[in-house]
Amino acid sequence: MLFLVSDLHLTDCSRRSTFDFRAFEQTLRQVVAQAAAERAGSLKIVLNGDIFEMLKTSVWLDERVRPWHAASPKRAAAVTKIMSNIIGANPDFFALLNDVCLENRFVSLVYVPGNHDYMLNADDGNEARELLRKTILLGDTDDRYFKEDYQDPDHQLVALHGHQWDDHNIYREDTKPIGDVIVIELLTRLPILLAHHLGLSPDDRRLSFVHEIDNVIPQTPQAMARWLTRGLDELAQAGLDAKAIDRALVDALDAFTTALRSARFEGADIVGERWRDFLTEVASLAISKWGALRIALPFGSNDLRESYADRAAETVQSLAEEDLDYRFVAYGHTHACETVVIAGATEPHIYFNLGTWRRSHRMTGFAAGTASVDFASCIENTYVIVRTPQEATDGRPRYTFSSSLYAC
Repeated sequence: MLFLVSDLHLTDCSRRSTFDFRAFEQTLRQVVAQAAAERAGSLKIVLNGDIFEMLKTSVWLDERVRPWHAASPKRAAAVTKIMSNIIGANPDFFALLNDVCLENRFVSLVYVPGNHDYMLNADDGNEARELLRKTILLGDTDDRYFKEDYQDPDHQLVALHGHQWDDHNIYREDTKPIGDVIVIELLTRLPILLAHHLGLSPDDRRLSFVHEIDNVIPQTPQAMARWLTRGLDELAQAGLDAKAIDRALVDALDAFTTALRSARFEGADIVGERWRDFLTEVASLAISKWGALRIALPFGSNDLRESYADRAAETVQSLAEEDLDYRFVAYGHTHACETVVIAGATEPHIYFNLGTWRRSHRMTGFAAGTASVDFASCIENTYVIVRTPQEATDGRPRYTFSSSLYAC
């Protein structure tokens, strides 16, 4: 039996976490008990990428080094520090994984890196990889690279994180991912700049909305602008200095523009310009209390998270050409859980997107009688169970797809 999850985004600071550990623990223990009751030969817990949030951390800013810089001892030290901090901030998670493996000898772990924890597989991530392997039971304690996919012929499944299909979040030989710049120079830096210019602590509850901007759905500059504008309105109503907010936004724009000149980034001409225009617009309107921003940025732009069903079909086809009959393909990355039937040579094949285990703020529309935009905040938890043909007896299904969404 396989238990697959993705995109937990465990942070290096417990105050920044939106991962629902208690729900995860309850689910995992139920699955382990179910596997034992069914006398499954084994249960593999597949952690399918972006388990560890190694991009959205102030360590990069504090140490003045970036993932897109060349490999160096300084960058290696930052990667190790981030991994060490994540382990320190999430002791219950790591203890849970070790407990279920030690208490149940048929349980084991599989880890596949994503784009947010890609630095674990960097040239100078040796110490961080070794640290992770010593912390949870991955079967060895050396510093070898993690495989970027998981193939299981017994379960007829292949799993990849999915950023391999996203041009904005993949490292190539001659370009770096623009997504890293957005996360570090905007999403991580902006609350720090606002706190500095307003004379607040970055942990001030009034700035919590800025820390959560990457949890806004859809993940477009327009939607994030709506979320940011609403929070800025609340700061202004609380009597905080609009000019100070304006200076913070201008500083964020300068840092982002400078970073774009530091390397060749995939998608910088499209995605980078879109974010630069967004920041310019916000900064220019900040001093006027952001009212015109609601008109300047169009409401209801499309969610950028695409379905990878076609990519899954291509994966099945390429495996079939190698005489490998895989029925299931699992990705994560998009945070948009889905199950799609794709064509197969002899029987239907299934594509899963494993969604996420974190908080989200979904843009729902304009509030009645106002120019404000409503957001519905909720927790999303998704997992998939896959059985071998031999385990799928006595009416048990080959797979179980579960996704829950509840208000928070």
